[in-house]
Amino acid sequence: MTTAARKTVDRGIAPVLLGIGALTSAFATQAQPNGDTIIVVGSRLAPAGFGPPNVVARDRQDIERSAPADTEQLLRNLPGVSLFRPGGPGGVSEVFVRGGESNFTAVYVDGVRMNDTTNTRGGSFDFSSLPARRIERLELAPGAMSAIYGSDTMAGVIRIETAWPDPGDWLANAELGSESDWRAVLGTSWALGNAAGLSLIGSASDAGDEIEGATLDTNELGTRLTLDRDRGDPWTIVTRYVERDRTSFPEVSGGPRYAVLREQETSESEQLTFSADTRWVLTEAWSAELTLSHAATEDDFRSPSIAPGVLDGQPAFTTLTEFDRSEVLFVNRYRFSPALTTAFGIDFVIEDGRDDGAIDFGGLLIPAAYELDRKTRSAFAEIGRDFGSSFNASLAVRADRAAGETEISSKLYLSKDLDAAEGRIWASFGEGFKLPSFFALGNPLYGNPDLRPEQVESLEIGFEQSATENVNYSVSLFSNAYEDLVDFDFETFTSINRASVDIEGAQGWLSIDLTDSLVVTVDATVLSIETGTGFSTLPRRPEQIAGIGIDHSFGGSWSLAGSVRHVGSRTISSIPTGTIEDGSYSVTSLTLRRAFEDGIAWWVAADNLFDGDYMHAPGFPPPGFRLRLGGEIAR
Repeated sequence: MTTAARKTVDRGIAPVLLGIGALTSAFATQAQPNGDTIIVVGSRLAPAGFGPPNVVARDRQDIERSAPADTEQLLRNLPGVSLFRPGGPGGVSEVFVRGGESNFTAVYVDGVRMNDTTNTRGGSFDFSSLPARRIERLELAPGAMSAIYGSDTMAGVIRIETAWPDPGDWLANAELGSESDWRAVLGTSWALGNAAGLSLIGSASDAGDEIEGATLDTNELGTRLTLDRDRGDPWTIVTRYVERDRTSFPEVSGGPRYAVLREQETSESEQLTFSADTRWVLTEAWSAELTLSHAATEDDFRSPSIAPGVLDGQPAFTTLTEFDRSEVLFVNRYRFSPALTTAFGIDFVIEDGRDDGAIDFGGLLIPAAYELDRKTRSAFAEIGRDFGSSFNASLAVRADRAAGETEISSKLYLSKDLDAAEGRIWASFGEGFKLPSFFALGNPLYGNPDLRPEQVESLEIGFEQSATENVNYSVSLFSNAYEDLVDFDFETFTSINRASVDIEGAQGWLSIDLTDSLVVTVDATVLSIETGTGFSTLPRRPEQIAGIGIDHSFGGSWSLAGSVRHVGSRTISSIPTGTIEDGSYSVTSLTLRRAFEDGIAWWVAADNLFDGDYMHAPGFPPPGFRLRLGGEIAR
């Protein structure tokens, strides 16, 4: 068993399991049966109808019909999202929501916060550890969400629920690609008497060898245990273990085209996550929900030295990180009347991280080790009111106390139905913050223990309408003002709070049902990014993103899903080239699928159909045209 796994068992799962037993006994006599656990990404008031309308969701049917090769491909097609992954599958993926930094978006998988604050990217999540075929539902809520989720939610929140076989069923799917890539999933489920059920699922993938130096091998094993109670919802207990090995040219090395030194960076990582949740209906008006979660991550990352070019070279370095995060979240919902509902609760988080890495200055090893821990205690409340005349509002407030300081966040949402226009106008204002990452605080060479939390104020107004029975659209204007961003100061050779960025933009979405079986969707996002002190430009961020999608069913069992994604120009940089601009590009994907009534399906997919040329970083070619053939059996 690895160090991360041992730490999880010793310090995380054992206390949590004891807590489950105690809480189950305490609440068993008060609960009512037949309630569904409620998860809505933008509000805790659902299903009362107070959630923001800008949430983007993809469910199991969407994912099956489009058959994305990986989760990054699924995210790339979401409105307002741009994806950065230099080096193809072996590179580290970053997702930018409306131009915000990748570590400004909190990511949850089965209720577990996945952001690792020890990594060199300040806590962003690399989605390559989660196969797309394992996703049941994905939801993205853009904008500041700290009043709901606390730290890290300055640009938005992504929540993912994983897919599992139904009790008594099993499934198997596999896919082969034209670039020696493959992926497979196998799972089954059993009913354990009348009071419990167990699901077991595993997946494996190899990203192939299309791009020089880039490799990615991922293995995953997951379990889900449901335990019925005499009264109330069952306990749902989910564990996932993922191990991942990857190689790539370093991001700023110039890649296969320009790198002088040809050694690749390597990463061997393991992650073990655990979540347990249940819900009680205490009275007709009052329900409560408890979620316990733990994540343990271990990563052995080694980067070679990079020869100088237009910019100074970079020494070799290693980061040997371990990170643990435990959370207890208790939410109450009370409905005073059909027009007035509230949600309130507490949240307790313990984070523990360390790095035993070093920097190699030509044989002189300089330790870069640190060890930090942080406890965050939070209380929150949200209230929603329907004022009649098709007007409703909600207000959320949250206090987070960490490291002796308290952050107060709020979020206001207003909505008015326009019956005459068959539409709705809405507005939201939110505040967000991000506690400094352990890397920014503790790294002995670059870190600064006096860093303040980064801040944002987010405002959005929108309008949506059903123009006709077959045409729906929405438009919105938004503004995100970021302050106290962490920037590196070369004079003091340390990280400081000084940068500010204002991102304003517009986003539109259109859906047209051309026939009962043919739907066309169009979306576009335009950003205006203004940088203040600290940044001259924001790299890797396009200011224009647009897409067209089609979904066509025909012949009873056939479906055709396609997308064209346009990404505007971006500034990118490397040591051999300095900062350059990569022009706009488009990527076209197409999937033909046939599903039979007996649970058998097969598909053929074409990625980058017209072999669009672009660079996520100088010297890295994009994944080119690729064919994939897959099949599935679910019984």
